[in-house]
Amino acid sequence: MDWAIVHATSKAMQAEVYRMNLSGAMYFIWQERNCRIFQHKEMTTEVIIRNIIREIHCRGTG
Repeated sequence: MDWAIVHATSKAMQAEVYRMNLSGAMYFIWQERNCRIFQHKEMTTEVIIRNIIREIHCRGTG
């Protein structure tokens, strides 16, 4: 976790991309957790990764 804190606190563009990746991954993983627990549905790992990549791409270009 210390590594993540060091790399995410800079104002450089690389740190911004890192923060977007980390927050996107956490969001979709937590969303998947909630779906599995409360709706008894699950997505494949590939779909979750595709959703994370799509969200990061949209944030970066929009």
